[in-house]
Amino acid sequence: FGETVGSLLARLGAAGERLVLEDRVLPRSLQLVEDGGVTAGSVLLLLSTPPHVCLDVGNNERLSLHGVSAIAEGLPEDAALHTVRLASCRLWGTESGRSVAAIVNRSLKLQHLDLSGNGGLSASGVRAFAESLLPEAVHLKSLDLDMCELDGP
Repeated sequence: FGETVGSLLARLGAAGERLVLEDRVLPRSLQLVEDGGVTAGSVLLLLSTPPHVCLDVGNNERLSLHGVSAIAEGLPEDAALHTVRLASCRLWGTESGRSVAAIVNRSLKLQHLDLSGNGGLSASGVRAFAESLLPEAVHLKSLDLDMCELDGP
């Protein structure tokens, strides 16, 4: 039997969180695949076909670099994400910035990215994010960096 939304969130350290698709919370019992070889990207692959896809894992301090990296690694090359909310996910430093850039680079339709509340990201993480972006991948209309402590080096 395959993994569910709930078990995947638990594996990512986000058991108390929810997965949102087009402003609708997906049921925790939703089966993702039948083979058990699920990665965080499997969820994103499922979500990449409907239009206006939103990945909202914000306000999840346990997600951190490990969870964002897992999402970035498993994301298909042509993900149809329009909005990604990673607000207050305890992202920290340059590696987190690079992992977020990997999500943007694979989401050619991405228009809105919310990184607010990630104070540990700081100027160095935002710089690493910007330097890791591929020019052809950037179609952002909004980038929220509120409370990311950008007043540093």
